[in-house]
Amino acid sequence: MAKLSPEEIKDVLTSITHGLSTSTYECMICCENIRPGNRTWSCGVCWAVFHLNCTQKWARKSSNGSRTTETWRCPGCQNISDVIPEKYKCFCGNVENPLNNRYLTPHSCGNVCGKKRDCPHNCTLLCHPGPCPPCSAMAPIQHCYCGRETFQLRCIDANYGIGKSCGETCGQLLSCGKHYCEKECHDGACPRCNINEMQKCYCGKTERKAECGDGIPIRCCEEFNNESNVWTGLFSCNNSCDRLLECGHHSCKKECHPVTGEPEPCPLDPSRVKACPCGAESIVTLLGHERLSCTEEIPLCDNVCKKLLPCGHECQESCHHDDCKPCTLSIRVKCRCGSTEYERICSEVVGKTGEPPTCDKICTGNRNCGRHQCNTRCCPSANKTKPSKKRVTQQDDDDENHRCTLICGKKLQCGRHYCQLLCHRSYCMRCLEASFEELTCHCGRTKIFPPIQCGEKVPPCTFDCIRSRNCGHPGIKHPCHNDDEPCPPCPYLVDKKCTCGKSTVKNVPCHQTNVSCGQVCDLPVSCGGHRCKRTCHLGDCLANTSNQCTQICGKPRKPCDHPCAVQCHAPAKCPEDIPCQTKITINCACGHLSQNVTCGATMENALKMGDRRLQCNDFCALAERNRKLANALEITDRVGDGPFAKAIPEYEEDLFKYFAVHKDWAKNIETTLEEFIMKSQKPTLNFPPMKPPHRKFVHILCAHYRLSSESIDVEPKRSIVVKKKADTIIPPILLSQAYINYNKSNSSNSTSSATSSTAPEQLVRKQKQPFNAIYLSEIQPGMTIEELHKIIEPLMGRNKFQIKRVSDSDMTVLPLVGSMHMDELESLLAKLKLLFKDLIVVKGIASWVELCWVNSKYEVVWRERGKILNNFDGYKRVEYDFRIPSVIANNNPFDILVNVSNSTSSARNTVIGSSDNNNKEQQQKVEPAANFDIVENWESIYDE
Repeated sequence: MAKLSPEEIKDVLTSITHGLSTSTYECMICCENIRPGNRTWSCGVCWAVFHLNCTQKWARKSSNGSRTTETWRCPGCQNISDVIPEKYKCFCGNVENPLNNRYLTPHSCGNVCGKKRDCPHNCTLLCHPGPCPPCSAMAPIQHCYCGRETFQLRCIDANYGIGKSCGETCGQLLSCGKHYCEKECHDGACPRCNINEMQKCYCGKTERKAECGDGIPIRCCEEFNNESNVWTGLFSCNNSCDRLLECGHHSCKKECHPVTGEPEPCPLDPSRVKACPCGAESIVTLLGHERLSCTEEIPLCDNVCKKLLPCGHECQESCHHDDCKPCTLSIRVKCRCGSTEYERICSEVVGKTGEPPTCDKICTGNRNCGRHQCNTRCCPSANKTKPSKKRVTQQDDDDENHRCTLICGKKLQCGRHYCQLLCHRSYCMRCLEASFEELTCHCGRTKIFPPIQCGEKVPPCTFDCIRSRNCGHPGIKHPCHNDDEPCPPCPYLVDKKCTCGKSTVKNVPCHQTNVSCGQVCDLPVSCGGHRCKRTCHLGDCLANTSNQCTQICGKPRKPCDHPCAVQCHAPAKCPEDIPCQTKITINCACGHLSQNVTCGATMENALKMGDRRLQCNDFCALAERNRKLANALEITDRVGDGPFAKAIPEYEEDLFKYFAVHKDWAKNIETTLEEFIMKSQKPTLNFPPMKPPHRKFVHILCAHYRLSSESIDVEPKRSIVVKKKADTIIPPILLSQAYINYNKSNSSNSTSSATSSTAPEQLVRKQKQPFNAIYLSEIQPGMTIEELHKIIEPLMGRNKFQIKRVSDSDMTVLPLVGSMHMDELESLLAKLKLLFKDLIVVKGIASWVELCWVNSKYEVVWRERGKILNNFDGYKRVEYDFRIPSVIANNNPFDILVNVSNSTSSARNTVIGSSDNNNKEQQQKVEPAANFDIVENWESIYDE
């Protein structure tokens, strides 16, 4: 088959046939071309063709392997099928496994399709894919609606079951039987006759005007004076008939009824009445003979009537003519709502005229609108199921007792009118008001012509707005808009007076009304003791505070001279009987202890509160002993005097070594940090990207300045961000100043080491030791691990840690490092050591803080105060302890301080160290050479 051009492939049938014939049609499941020899399946909805194997796999996966209960969807149109195809059939479905014929469309059986279409004719094409084409045969002969004309159309144009109008007048007899339909030939039954006519009632006395066909037609006739009058009665006028009966003495008392022309028999005729009115006695028994005529009175007996009344009771009166009187029995009857029972006369509550009693109970149910409460007294529907506010049934709508009679009153969508229907649940209907005037935009160039529905908005105008500004500046070009939408604000910059009137603000947008100069108002407040601290504002200074000054008084109190912290109370005096709440610091006599307390001074206890002091304790004596001992040994590690003296920073040896190599760069870092702390108002400082050794130097140096440092970004752009803290300071001795002393001591140590190289016992070498914990010595007695944990937790920040007790007076603090690098851990511990000294040692919680190494068994292996000696037996790890000579035998610390100056020289020349583990009780005395200088700072021999 030759390939077709895209213009020739105009429908699905041609497209699928061409694709299968040329082997270019793809299966949507496997995306492979469908060949003439493949087994296929085609969808009956979208007509897509698939490989049969692909379809079966697709269906089984979709239905989870079940072939009976589960359903699957067509890959092309998602049509749901409940049967998985198992056999290979042709397109018409009549032949299984059709043979391939090169002269036919592939997968076609070659027979006539024969599929049913929407017309009486079947498809006449050979078996083909896709939908069957429209039928081209002629449809059967059809009649118009009225049946007068016939027509025949092509099958494709015929509307089967609908018919066609011939356009002539219908002319069929209407239901009234008098007139004919005048409408054009139409479908269905003819409408009802709408011609009005005069109709007579059955008795012939009354006439009415009604539509033709109303009422029930009955033939009536009447003879009067030997003349017959015949008419068709259509309704009853409900009046009394009043025609003479057969007796000629009585008239008919029935309501209007059809008249047949013959008089009706008299109900009082003796042949009809054989007993008294109650029926208990016969006429013959009462009179002794039959009545002679209908005019003769019917005798009464002496029995009780006992006729059944409408209420169901028997009449209790004696035999009587006419109808029975209403029932007079007393009965128990419930009220209308059924909640209360009353005793009433039967005739008052039963029958056509009777009404049930009413109680005083108010119905609390909702009306059918769901918005209003019933509030009816003794409502008949009070005990029925109350309608839900969300779901209303037809029974609730049909309940007349709960039908809401109020006007809805909701605003309609137009926004102008209100709903005038009875209160209802559903949405209000659209507003029916209309305007017959043109609706135009502001510029008048866009308009809507009448009639215009109420609520119709002005159409969007595509032209520019023509409104003029009050300020006189030219307007900004913008589209025309409604009057309720303002024009864009004027953007021109002008000079305006500020709201307080003190200055003129320049370059203010023209549309801005309230202009503030940004200055403090500073006008005297009505209290007379303060000035307004609000920025430039409108109106009274105290307008926002109900004309009452809310500032703090601030006047000095007489008892303590602290400012009054009460809200402004002018012109009244400051309340001197209220204790002062100002925080003050009180110290002990020696100045070692301090505590923040509330002043609490009043006029009565001013002197007592001013003389408060803390009582010295054992830590004060220990600090005094250390101070005197340090003075005797000429040791100092603090700058200044008194309790507020600053500790000299102990710079790490790594800082000195790195400073020696990069002096200019390190001094520049010092200058940058000093200017950042003293001059900069910014809370952070960003350093440029630098190498890891530079960053380590900055991190360690920031710890001495009490700055927070953090590395950010990734290599090679990794840099440091430094943040200020509340206790950030500049060290009293800078690194560059401390390096001078460090350089001198190193040069002198190298000289003395060269001259005494022959004495092995005098060689003391410093070795770099790692550390992973902080060692706290001489903890305050009674201090528990939980109490120490609460004190240290604010210093650790986000770093988790644990505390281990080494002895009764010593503890170690171990940070939980996780994946932290060793250099970062040592940098962190160096920062924490400085913080611990400023907090724990100053407050007397511990007497000394140092770095140490703790093994996996939480044993302290190395401390900063330990030292490695090079002797003949090898390197041994010992702890140095500069002891007071044994000549001072008194254990009282105050007695020891008396003789401390006399023993200074011996203390400097005596070193006692611990020997091997097997000889712990023996002490070895090491005599240093004459030219060997022992470090004077005995508390930090190896504090690196």
